[in-house]
Amino acid sequence: MQFLLVNPNTNVATTERMVEIAREAAPPDAVIKGATAAFGVPLITEPSALAMAADAVEALVRSTDMRPFDGVIVAAFGDPGLDRIRALVPCRVTGIAEAGLAECSIDTTQQNFDVEPASVSTTRVTITSRTTAFCLYM
Repeated sequence: MQFLLVNPNTNVATTERMVEIAREAAPPDAVIKGATAAFGVPLITEPSALAMAADAVEALVRSTDMRPFDGVIVAAFGDPGLDRIRALVPCRVTGIAEAGLAECSIDTTQQNFDVEPASVSTTRVTITSRTTAFCLYM
């Protein structure tokens, strides 16, 4: 499985660290690729910055070949641009706030990567790190 981890902030070092954390938590065969917003702010701290980050996330996804990806993770707790991306791409999309809340409501004992059948036609993929849980239904 291949995931695109989108950092809505402009800080490349932050993207690199988030990708490291995701790779540590993911199974060995998972591929995590990071992408940093081309414009906006280095840290989202207010509503106007969150709105700008949503624009940046949409622009980034529009300019990326999404065919190789099985899922997209928006890696900022405001989940900027989440709904816009869902409307653009054929793969699963989640933000770290949404995924963290969803995962916590399902099972608070998750410690590591876990794949389990959620139903006959879907699989729940969970990547849990020290600070964040990502949960995609594939």
